[in-house]
Amino acid sequence: LRVISLANNFLEGNVPVGFGNLSNLQSLFLGWNRFSGPIPYQLASLTQVIALSLPFNTFVGTIPDEFSQLFNLQDLNLAGNNLSGPIPSFLGSLQSLQTLSLAKNNFSGAIPTSIGNISSLQALDLSGQSLSGLIPVELAGLPNLQTLTLASNFLIGAIPLAFSRFSALETLNLSSNSLNGSIPPTIGTLQSLTTLSLSHNSFSGSIPPGIGNISDLFILELEYNMLEGKIPAELG
Repeated sequence: LRVISLANNFLEGNVPVGFGNLSNLQSLFLGWNRFSGPIPYQLASLTQVIALSLPFNTFVGTIPDEFSQLFNLQDLNLAGNNLSGPIPSFLGSLQSLQTLSLAKNNFSGAIPTSIGNISSLQALDLSGQSLSGLIPVELAGLPNLQTLTLASNFLIGAIPLAFSRFSALETLNLSSNSLNGSIPPTIGTLQSLTTLSLSHNSFSGSIPPGIGNISDLFILELEYNMLEGKIPAELG
């Protein structure tokens, strides 16, 4: 077996630990079912797996430490479960990852700075958690990142100035946090942006005119902040 896809059913119970014996398995899709219990650490034996997709079940516990061995993994989707604890720093060692979605769980604590080491990462979604602390400046070291979604957490502080280095970024969603300070003028240099959502924070100061120079910007959400002054003519 190379691919197992059982998604979008009404399957329940624990994931069989025997799946870990399928040494040739490359893709495992179990999303949108009713699986429960912890994620089996035996899945770490799937050294050839490139896609591990378990979203929207009722898994509990943490991400198994043994997953640090999944060096070929490109897509890890654990969104929409009841996973908790800190996001493990070992994820930063999974250098093949292109998509990492842990959204809508109960993870808490800080965003690991090690995630900034995954140079192949294209999409990162950590929204809908209880994450706190500052946005790690190390995330700006992800040269291929196209989507960054950190919405609906308890993040504080300012947007790192280094985010101006995101040459490929298309979606930046930092809404519904406790971010403050001014919106960096350098955000107008993100010429690939199509969606910029900074709503429901505590940003202050004026709207940077440079945002109006982002030619491909399709969605701009700045509502529910503490912004003041005039709307820049560049947005017209």
